[in-house]
Amino acid sequence: YSVSLRNEALTIWKRLGEAIRGIFMELENLIRRDPAKAAVPGGGLHPITRYVMNYLRAACRSRQTLEQVFEDYGHPLKEYPKIDDRMSSSSSLSVQMDWIMELLESNLE
Repeated sequence: YSVSLRNEALTIWKRLGEAIRGIFMELENLIRRDPAKAAVPGGGLHPITRYVMNYLRAACRSRQTLEQVFEDYGHPLKEYPKIDDRMSSSSSLSVQMDWIMELLESNLE
């Protein structure tokens, strides 16, 4: 039983990793699809910024799991050349968060 349980656990872990990576990629797509068309009245936070920051805060409650998933199953940002330099000195989750912040910033500019 232990071999089959171990194999099933590894399969579940891999699927979890794929799902988490997919969720972060969808978050990036959401940011890209919702450009700020006008300034928020009263200078408040743009709704997409508020949504993304709340989303990331909730995601970081499982920070250890996210870190391990990105380390074990690769990082979805490997195709971005300007991110590559930071990947060697930062955790994969930190790089992912940095990339999302850059997307938000460019979207809001």
